[in-house]
Amino acid sequence: MDSGIVTVLDKVEACIARHLGKVIVGNPYDVVCPNPGHNNLAKPKAVKSQHPIDIIMPQNSTKGPSGATPESSQGVTSLGAEKSVATLTKERRACDVEEVFTQGDKFLSYVGKANPPYGVCETFAVAAALLVCKLWATKKITLREVEVVALHGAGASGHVFLICNYSGEVGQPVPFSDPGHLGNDWFVVDPWYAHQKDSSPGNLSVKTAADGDFLKWVAKDKYVVLWRIPNVEEAKKANKYHVSNL
Repeated sequence: MDSGIVTVLDKVEACIARHLGKVIVGNPYDVVCPNPGHNNLAKPKAVKSQHPIDIIMPQNSTKGPSGATPESSQGVTSLGAEKSVATLTKERRACDVEEVFTQGDKFLSYVGKANPPYGVCETFAVAAALLVCKLWATKKITLREVEVVALHGAGASGHVFLICNYSGEVGQPVPFSDPGHLGNDWFVVDPWYAHQKDSSPGNLSVKTAADGDFLKWVAKDKYVVLWRIPNVEEAKKANKYHVSNL
């Protein structure tokens, strides 16, 4: 792997760890988590309230990844049942990416005040989107694109994370089952998943092809692009939000 992209991965991993490392997963998923008792997870059936977010999510299933049914307290405003990809795409384009940054900023503010802070995949994802785009916009890293992706059709009970340096279209599937089509320097940012693992590479928020278990897990389902931050000018919308210690 090119040394430049390795440096980017290290910087993103360090930034995510600084800002989200103490967040406790409020909805641990038994297929992902090998050790339900460790410190980064809420105890089963004892999920505490988490900061709500208002991003647009698809909603036409009650099951999560590969049939999981996470806790119901997700704090996500959904679109309602049985919406088509075309409808979801139209509505999502109407939701400016700055709204993702706004919700990420709200969650980071909550993280700084709560003791301990709890989060779900959506809150991890919007916060990570803001952090990564701040790094990009302030020239601490160089990227081609950042995308927020989600398990299609699973709504608030699905899964959400970022993929960087992959160029996809809103509403279109991401080919995790054939990673050769993702490009040469793609990487995923998924703190929710990482917080449920005890050893490397699983416990790293930044995912590459080296994390075969993660790739196998996401390849079982269909993920689509929700939002695109296609260039640094769009990423600069994150600069209106103050984040210290990037």
